[in-house]
Amino acid sequence: MRLYDISQLPVLEDGRVVGIVDEWDLIRHVQGDRQRFSLPVSEAMSRHVETLDKHAPESELQAILDRGLVAVIADNALFLGLVTRSDVLTAWRNRVAQ
Repeated sequence: MRLYDISQLPVLEDGRVVGIVDEWDLIRHVQGDRQRFSLPVSEAMSRHVETLDKHAPESELQAILDRGLVAVIADNALFLGLVTRSDVLTAWRNRVAQ
């Protein structure tokens, strides 16, 4: 994950998000037992997922990010992407630079 500068990954089942795993989830999960790396990701993931429709207003996205969560963007419950606070800051920085 660090190699590609990715902090979270969605866990999908049939195209729908069932959880999110981040670096801290993995560290906590395998702490003291490296053999736990062979267990399914569902053992380490967080099941609390905040999902927004792709047409949701920016204020709804901001409310999720203000709670320190990652927003899952979906279209008819199918995963489209993740939005983090870092993504929003990058988008704002790019707008200002234009």
